[in-house]
Amino acid sequence: MSTEAEVMDSGLQQELISEIEGERTVTPGISELARKAAAEGCVLLKNDGVLPLKPGQEVSLFGRSQVDTFFVGYGSGGNVHPPYKVTALKGLRTCEDIEINESLAKQYEEWCHQPENKADPGTEWGKWPYFYPEMPLEESMVEQAAEESEIAIVFIGRAAGEERENFLGEGSYYLTKEERRMLTLVTSKFESTVLVMNCGNIVDMSFTKEYKLSAILMMWLGGMEAGNALADILSGRENPSGKLTDTIAVDYESYPSASNFGNPDFNHYEEDIYVGYRYFETFAREKILYSFGYGLSYTTFDIVPLSYSSTKEYFDITVRITNTGKRSGREVVPLFMEAPEGKIPREKRSLIAFRKTNRLAPGKSEDMQFRIYYEQLACFDDTGITGYPNSYVVEPGDYWYYFGVSGENGRLVFRNAGGSCVRELKVVKQLEEICPVQEVFERMVPMRQDGKLVPGRETVPKGTVDVRARILENLPKEIPYTGDQDFTFEDVQEGTATLEEFIAQLTDEE
Repeated sequence: MSTEAEVMDSGLQQELISEIEGERTVTPGISELARKAAAEGCVLLKNDGVLPLKPGQEVSLFGRSQVDTFFVGYGSGGNVHPPYKVTALKGLRTCEDIEINESLAKQYEEWCHQPENKADPGTEWGKWPYFYPEMPLEESMVEQAAEESEIAIVFIGRAAGEERENFLGEGSYYLTKEERRMLTLVTSKFESTVLVMNCGNIVDMSFTKEYKLSAILMMWLGGMEAGNALADILSGRENPSGKLTDTIAVDYESYPSASNFGNPDFNHYEEDIYVGYRYFETFAREKILYSFGYGLSYTTFDIVPLSYSSTKEYFDITVRITNTGKRSGREVVPLFMEAPEGKIPREKRSLIAFRKTNRLAPGKSEDMQFRIYYEQLACFDDTGITGYPNSYVVEPGDYWYYFGVSGENGRLVFRNAGGSCVRELKVVKQLEEICPVQEVFERMVPMRQDGKLVPGRETVPKGTVDVRARILENLPKEIPYTGDQDFTFEDVQEGTATLEEFIAQLTDEE
């Protein structure tokens, strides 16, 4: 970041702090940390070269979450009181590298601040808004903005959380009619449209295939520095380096839990271990819109495995990451494992490690070592098919390791990083049945059909343990009441009294 930018940022921070001086304080360094975290969490899903924005290039902003930005999710974690909040509009407006269409921005501000349109963030528990209704757009307004700017940025905002979960309807998982109309008008009038998703959760993204979009950025919920972090990414001050932590499927019905989830009384866990990317990578890569672990950058990286070595306890894989592009940036390097097809059903690939590089200048490299212990290859045998029920085991066979790299089609490309051979079964941890299944149902397992893995079914083993009897047999022994013996908790900490002696002083009520 330039010296001028640092001065500007410092001035903005002081301005924000002065607004609430005497009420709240800002811990030194926390603003910078929050801003950096929010920027590094942004995930770039698509970019035809329109991003980063060129200095002085005017952009027109559409969507009310530029003004009424969602900052956090709901519930206990969402009831926070930050010292200030930087909206998307304020962050872009105060960034010296970004020029916005002020006449359009002011129209949004005026409309959003009118009493009948003002956003109600909600104060009653579980009654918070999923979205805010959009400002109706006139075609002439969009045409006027397109005459003044070549690039449009469209914001879609969503929030959800504890006792306010997503629902399969407009304004939550799906777009509203007004949001669709906004996208239709903007993409038909502008040469380039950037979509910014101000959401804290995955929503239906199939609509992105219906509109001419030059770039798609998952801004998520960026906290109090959200607007500044967004400006850093759009301007190129920060290089996008975030990766998806969920798989975005082509539609809701493509998720394996779709047919079972939502029963208010119970849900059969038929998908078993095949959740998220484990399901899609095993059975349905064609149903992926954007992969778990996917995320683009303004620069390019090359990942080359350098060495592989092993001991009886672990193995090491060393890889070299080189910035082959023209901008500085960081890259996430995920390591996936492909297990042999043994007796226990396994996913096609599973993530076993990941790391993030330091900031690499163009042409610079970083060597990174992954140390994987054989215990990390284990899977759980709940049926005893290996001879060790209720245990974590490593089955014999060839294990292969791959680095996942973001491809051009929204999916990960897997690069071979080596392999290892386990010659005999290893029991990593022997456990016991505690909460067994009481009602029998069928769960998903892989089966071969014409050489391809497809979802099959097997009956879930019913529990063999009487839960009530197990609890009664393992009840802790009663500690007889002794009354006050002058033992304090400090005595327990210092080791001059046991915890049992301290507890024995307390009545049942205490």
